[in-house]
Amino acid sequence: MAPNRILYVSYNPETLVRDEQLLIRAGYEVDSVFGTDGLMACSSVGDYASVLIDHACPLDERPKVISHLKTNYPEVNILPLEWVQEYAVVDSPAPASAAHAPLEQAVTQTSTESLQANRSEVPSGVDAHQFAESGSQKEVAVEFRLLYRGKLPLLNPSDPRRKQQVHAIRKQFHQQLQLLWQQHLALSGFLTHPGKFSRQESFRSMLEIQADNFARCGYRFIPLVSRETGVDCRLEILLLRRDGPVALIPTAGGKDNRLKVLLDALRMPRTCDEVGSSPDADEDPFYVLMEDDSLVNEVTLNTDRLLTPPTSQEGLHDVVLLIHVKSTVTQLG
Repeated sequence: MAPNRILYVSYNPETLVRDEQLLIRAGYEVDSVFGTDGLMACSSVGDYASVLIDHACPLDERPKVISHLKTNYPEVNILPLEWVQEYAVVDSPAPASAAHAPLEQAVTQTSTESLQANRSEVPSGVDAHQFAESGSQKEVAVEFRLLYRGKLPLLNPSDPRRKQQVHAIRKQFHQQLQLLWQQHLALSGFLTHPGKFSRQESFRSMLEIQADNFARCGYRFIPLVSRETGVDCRLEILLLRRDGPVALIPTAGGKDNRLKVLLDALRMPRTCDEVGSSPDADEDPFYVLMEDDSLVNEVTLNTDRLLTPPTSQEGLHDVVLLIHVKSTVTQLG
């Protein structure tokens, strides 16, 4: 497979030829399909090193397209349209850059207009985000909620069952955080944005590089908040319970507390005995909220009665947690 062979998924016939020419002039082999239906009907996707998704792809279509590619063609790299200008054109072997000025300007203008249109479509208070750029850094405010329903054990730290029960909770948060990365407008570009590479190397997204950087114990982790990128992380937690009040802070006898169990489940494991022997099929990479719970700046905890009767699979001590996460992270572009 040639590393410079790209399949371009276009959603705008007016810019299709222009975008193809940008890639061809940069030295890449390009074939195109139009829209999601065209991609789904293409049986040769696996023959390409990379797939380039047009920035005009509708917001509600993008998760479907990415899921289709990652499920059926996991070896194929997925690139956003901004890569055309930022990478292909910059390293282009084509003639003087002045010859490309109108094309580059058109790409920039189209991308800007698309981003502004997409932001206007996002309802206020839902999946909120904003950018504050400084040089090559972008501060991204990401606000969302995680839900947990199940056991939140009150176990001594030395209890051998504790670490595995924490990991069972961590696995539930992984599924929600994975969807967040796929659907959040600010984060989804990080999934496909190419990292730095030479022409001889295969394309690799920044997400894949990040996962390799946080590999441990046979797992590859993606923390939203890390020591490198974390600026702020605040948690507002609502705990609903059927049983009576319990110790939510450590007691003099050294008993662990439910809040610490929760924070442990939101972070990466520190030792290999905190995870299973190997990740499940959908756990590579494994998404967590943070690299370490020391990165949390503030925690607000409220408790109340859970008034729904337990199901046949639930016990008296099962809880419902609603975790409102307010984070600011710095992405290096």
